[in-house]
Amino acid sequence: MVESKPEDMYSSLLNGISNFEINKYTEAKQSFETVINEKNNLYIDQAQWYLALCYVKTGEKDKAIRQLEIVKDRGSIYRNDAKRVIRRLD
Repeated sequence: MVESKPEDMYSSLLNGISNFEINKYTEAKQSFETVINEKNNLYIDQAQWYLALCYVKTGEKDKAIRQLEIVKDRGSIYRNDAKRVIRRLD
């Protein structure tokens, strides 16, 4: 689906989540970055949250914290979770 409709951000998000769930973090990051960079869609909050989790899983602590700060500051539904993860990483 992603290949046939690259502009479909919902499919890109689901592709990223699927890859995240099977520990393919590099592929997942690419999908989440695509959603975030598209700017005008409903899935940015989820993509930013999962991108932060990818950074956590791959040991990229500084990137994870920066991404989690973005999630927290945007007032995302994940803001409280982001605060908890930041505290754990510090």
